[in-house]
Amino acid sequence: MRFFIYFLTFILLLVGEIKGQVSNSNFPILAWGSIPENFTNDHYYSQLKEAGVNLSFSHFHNIGNAVKAMDIAAKYGVKILLYCPELFSETRKTVEMVKDHPGLGGYFLGDEPDLSRFPKLLQWKNIISDIDKSNICYINLFPNYASVKQLGGVRYGDYINRFYSKFDLRVYSFDHYPITNGQTRKDWYGNLEIISSMTKNKNSSFWGFIKIMSIENKSEIISIQDLMLQAFVNLSYGAQGIQYYRYWSLGGTMIDAPMSITGEKNLNYKHLKEVNRYINNLRSVFLNCSVVKIYHTEASKDLTLFLNIPSNKFRLVNGKNLLISEIKNGEKNYTVFVNKSLSKVNQFTIYPSNNVTFIDKELNRSYGKQGVAYTARIRAGEILIMEH
Repeated sequence: MRFFIYFLTFILLLVGEIKGQVSNSNFPILAWGSIPENFTNDHYYSQLKEAGVNLSFSHFHNIGNAVKAMDIAAKYGVKILLYCPELFSETRKTVEMVKDHPGLGGYFLGDEPDLSRFPKLLQWKNIISDIDKSNICYINLFPNYASVKQLGGVRYGDYINRFYSKFDLRVYSFDHYPITNGQTRKDWYGNLEIISSMTKNKNSSFWGFIKIMSIENKSEIISIQDLMLQAFVNLSYGAQGIQYYRYWSLGGTMIDAPMSITGEKNLNYKHLKEVNRYINNLRSVFLNCSVVKIYHTEASKDLTLFLNIPSNKFRLVNGKNLLISEIKNGEKNYTVFVNKSLSKVNQFTIYPSNNVTFIDKELNRSYGKQGVAYTARIRAGEILIMEH
């Protein structure tokens, strides 16, 4: 009898892994521009897993190559977002073939579509969802700095509204590459406000992007502070998945991804692995959380200014250049502080209204007492979490 119970438990866990694109115990972490099909082997997928990645997106020239990659990826707990010609030319046949494969993480339907592509994408999405109700359909949207022409003749707000009104997805995605040469785009937070709010209204979730490779300037150096800030800001806005653009270098100006064009590890491989460790350290805070409210310590268009008011759970003194996110996860409540500076330590004082626990990215804990000043120091691009 005991053996039967163990066996049944194992089968249930296995089915859960097959049918739900990623285990509930880990964050979905997606490598865009992942392992090229001509590098499909155990060595490279084991490296991908070692870096903390559990979802992979690459272009495959045919379904055979895609299935070969899924076979290998599944051995390492990695799942593939499927993208190959047959997904679009023989949609029903292809989905029936792969829908129960343990290495399948979902179906990649489109990247940065303009309005004219919405009807066809919706058609594909509906066909796939009718056959496979377990795996996700994935479409990645433009950022808010895309031009009206790129969007299909409308402004960004209308573009997003139209997409969300037409598509019921379990996961929404948009790319925004906010940091270049140590400078942060001013419209990044506003983009997150839009996507976070729209997704919350749909009772769904979104995945955010991290730019881990220079895109237009090969002399640009991507620092680990760049990566941490992007990760922690996305998580603070409620992102339920993190995506890296990109994992494998292309050549030209795109040469400093975690993997070189010939398959050797670059410096950013180490940084990728490190940041993913921090993300999973903090999964009990962020995975399946709900964002109550997000504040910024400086006034800006479309952002909510933080004010010390009696209803707050704390009083803040000398807090500058901070993102402050109120988060609930189960029965626990958290206030998240992110230092938005990429170069300076942020020191400020917190007076908690009750006894609290402070948690950093390494899960180190310290304690604050009700009404007693607590001096916080957050390094550039990093995070401090207050559990209360």
